[in-house]
Amino acid sequence: MDDAASAAHEDLYELFEIDSDSDADEIRTTLRATRKRWRQQTGSPDLERRRRAETWMDRIGRAEEILLDPGARAEYDEALAAQSRAGASTPHSPRSASGASTNWGGRAEQYLGAEDPRNALRAAKRGTEVDPDDTTSWLMYTRAAEALEQYDDADFASAELLHRVPNVANLQYRADLLDRMGRPVDAEKFFRQAVQRDSGSAYLRARAAWAVLDQGRIDEAIAEAWSVVESFPDDEFPPRVLRVACARLREQKQPAEALSVAERLLDHEPDVDATLLEAVISVEALAEHGQSTVALSHSKRLFARYPDSEYTLTTMRFVTQKVFEAGGTDVAVEQAWALRDRFPADDFPPKLLWAACERFRGQNRPQQALQIGQRLLRARPGVDENMRQTVLAIEQLAALGEIGTAIASAWLLLDAHPEAQRPRLTMSFLISKLCENGQPEEALAQARELLSRFPEDVEVRRRYAWARLLDADAKLAKIGPDSIAILNTAQAEHYGGAITEVESMGLRDADIARALATRRAYHAEQMAVSVKGGCWTIAGAIVSAVLVLIGLSELWWPGFLYLAIGGLLVWAIVASAVRRKYQRDARTWPREAKASRPRR
Repeated sequence: MDDAASAAHEDLYELFEIDSDSDADEIRTTLRATRKRWRQQTGSPDLERRRRAETWMDRIGRAEEILLDPGARAEYDEALAAQSRAGASTPHSPRSASGASTNWGGRAEQYLGAEDPRNALRAAKRGTEVDPDDTTSWLMYTRAAEALEQYDDADFASAELLHRVPNVANLQYRADLLDRMGRPVDAEKFFRQAVQRDSGSAYLRARAAWAVLDQGRIDEAIAEAWSVVESFPDDEFPPRVLRVACARLREQKQPAEALSVAERLLDHEPDVDATLLEAVISVEALAEHGQSTVALSHSKRLFARYPDSEYTLTTMRFVTQKVFEAGGTDVAVEQAWALRDRFPADDFPPKLLWAACERFRGQNRPQQALQIGQRLLRARPGVDENMRQTVLAIEQLAALGEIGTAIASAWLLLDAHPEAQRPRLTMSFLISKLCENGQPEEALAQARELLSRFPEDVEVRRRYAWARLLDADAKLAKIGPDSIAILNTAQAEHYGGAITEVESMGLRDADIARALATRRAYHAEQMAVSVKGGCWTIAGAIVSAVLVLIGLSELWWPGFLYLAIGGLLVWAIVASAVRRKYQRDARTWPREAKASRPRR
């Protein structure tokens, strides 16, 4: 049989809405427009839509071969006419006004394929009116009504379809429709009926479990889904129900139960990313609900099982952060080091370790902070934050009295990073702490060592001079009170004699004695200035008071006014003159006196 005869059962004129007497140009234009519309859907991600488009492309190709070939078209028209005559006496065959039979269900399917559900619904309704037993029309009626979201009509049509043909397919279709309509109880009933007819269908049993799940009976649904998995281990749909159950358990704040289901499902299908994703989300939910330590143990197991998965790595970071926020600093630090060793370029571990250093210092545990800083420095010496955390820990050690440990750590830091400025500043800080703690000799020794390494550093030289000064102060105090008395009584213009007397007492370092004497003389003169200025000020105030009293005794208000003003002027002039004198003297004191003052 040729192509025209074999295609006669399908009315191409009706299919493409072409008049039977149309010429070749009209037919070609219509087929070209139809081809353009369906070609766009051949690449659709929707499998059903893609198959429908491919079917239509085949129809278009067959129509071009038949209707555009005059000989094939004539043969096709003859076969179509014969088929029409043969079907004239067939029961329930609706006819058009011209007497030709009309397949309303097929036409409704065409409208649906062309994404025209409104006309599809009209055609389907017409088909059910013409032939109430036309199951195709009832099916298209249901699908078109659902597409238009006319769910009452869809429910009615699906019930009519099931009443006429109560098979498994129609039971499943009605159950699916009821499920989409948000009626899980009714959906479960029809899924159960379908399972009774086809107990070997994993899909129907899983859909029944899903309907139970939608009713909130999660435990019952999970148990039923597991039974389906055990009966059909290779079917992909029952695990999907279990994954949805995991999400429902998390919504009800039961992350531990969700994780249990997900981990068991991972044992069943270890290579499914969707199941792994459910497991890690459940672990994170567990951490968010305050069970961060338990979540960390599960996260470790998942990470060990899937070390190359981005899911498990992200979850490990999240859970570690939650453990740290919950106060498990030591545990979080241990896990951060494990991540740091495995992923050296990851930014998360260093950030958490820096935060741990801050917390350790806040808890007066600088030793732990120092260990972290030193280890980070060995791994990445060029990162400034690593250096900062280390020196802060060293300085806190000194502040808490562990100055020996702090000094040893500072020298190790200087040996490892001689070019860095922060370790030098930290060493200067430690020298200051030695001086404050009454250890000038040790401070001087450390300052000399620091100066020998960095002779050009201004801050190091300043710190060394200060240490020398304090050391000399301590030595003079050991000699006896006479030397201190000599310096305390020395005047700024005669401090040379005081220096000579101090040097004669046998100090080993004359420069230290000279610097100390200069400082003592400076402070002595400063006190003298304060005393003299205060005396002259008091004298001026007394003179002013006397003048005021004289004015009051005269009882003559102009004289009183003049005397009071005069007294105030005398006071101001005397006080100003005295202050200027000693300020001028202070500016002319030796430069060494000012330079010898300690600066921190």
